[in-house]
Amino acid sequence: MRATFVMSYPASDWHVAAAATPRAKAGPASPRAALAEWIALADAVTTAGGHVLVCDPPAGAAPRPTGLPYAADWGALVRRDDRPLFLVPRAAAAHRAADTPIVTDFFAAAGVEVQPLPCAFAGRGDLVQVGPGRYLFVAGARATPDAAALVARELGETARFVAARVRPPFAFGDEVAAMLVNKAGDGVMLVHEAGLADRTIADLRSAFNKVDVISVDAEDAAAGACTALCVHGTVLHPPGLSTAVRSHLIRRGFQLVELDLPQLFGRGGGGPHALVNELVGFVVGAGAPDYPRGRDRIVALLETYPETHPGSPA
Repeated sequence: MRATFVMSYPASDWHVAAAATPRAKAGPASPRAALAEWIALADAVTTAGGHVLVCDPPAGAAPRPTGLPYAADWGALVRRDDRPLFLVPRAAAAHRAADTPIVTDFFAAAGVEVQPLPCAFAGRGDLVQVGPGRYLFVAGARATPDAAALVARELGETARFVAARVRPPFAFGDEVAAMLVNKAGDGVMLVHEAGLADRTIADLRSAFNKVDVISVDAEDAAAGACTALCVHGTVLHPPGLSTAVRSHLIRRGFQLVELDLPQLFGRGGGGPHALVNELVGFVVGAGAPDYPRGRDRIVALLETYPETHPGSPA
């Protein structure tokens, strides 16, 4: 089945509203450059064989949903009684509160039931799907103490669920763990062990014994190795990965595509994985708002976007 992702491009007043991760930097930003980076990522996902759905940012909304492009945070698509259900966490950051009605309306229009959860967590940014019915939940800085138990309950008793916590300076699960699958269907997990507060690589190898767990050192973690996004065996990753990590992946059959995202990742703090939400098992309808049909319209917006936005004070 073709992998389906939902993305939301930055609006014309995009800026960093809150330095939610150590990487994020408040201050002047470039909405035009951010949109160009977003288009480059959407193009790369499409070229790799992924299907991108687009959630347009609302016009004139107040407060402005500046965090909406980081779609991984929206929540997670699961199945309930063989029907898709999108779990939406409670917003833990004030600047993300405006996202919830937009996300709810988007999925309602797609015929997907939405279930709000009383806990906060960073959606697919904290919930790593290792395989069918297998999950690693790395509770990040935004996760409430009850998040792991509530998410595990929603996934069902038959799911294999391993809970962990992120260790500072990292803030989200997808900064310290990434799940990649090559074209042969072999699973590889990148893990920065020092970024996990209460789990070891040995624990994960034991829990997910058919997955090849590769250790990522501090330099590769800081470069964003675990923020990589895998689409049908192609790994879209930030620059700066070590020769060792790149060699590990190439030997396991992955194709590597480097994407430089100085605004969305370098300033905003979210790498390729944070900018998408994979809709596992979702069947796209004929009238879905997909990226190929809307690409020309989005590209045309570049000329209307300002080069700079004052952003929030440093």
